Amino acid sequence: MEFIGEFITEMVFEGASEAIHSKRIPKYIRYPLTAMVILFVVTIISAVITAGLSMLSTHILCGVLLTLFGTLMASLASKHFSAELRALREEHSAPANEDRAE
Repeated sequence: MEFIGEFITEMVFEGASEAIHSKRIPKYIRYPLTAMVILFVVTIISAVITAGLSMLSTHILCGVLLTLFGTLMASLASKHFSAELRALREEHSAPANEDRAE
């Protein structure tokens, strides 16, 4: 049962990841898919940080490690998403700049 759930989740998020970068799919489909992926990542990171903070009172080392791991995940995810947004902005502004040069 776990394998089936993992397979379905992987297919959904892999399909969403491919659809987000595809120009052939309309924006009104890509934007909700992007929001869904971002919300999923934020939820997982928040759960890890919350688990780490709640474990601080009983298991200090485990709580600190989980909190640090969640913080590392958050910083890497924000770096990745900001790089993707920068690339998307450059992609959209490049044709406009080429028209002005001519």
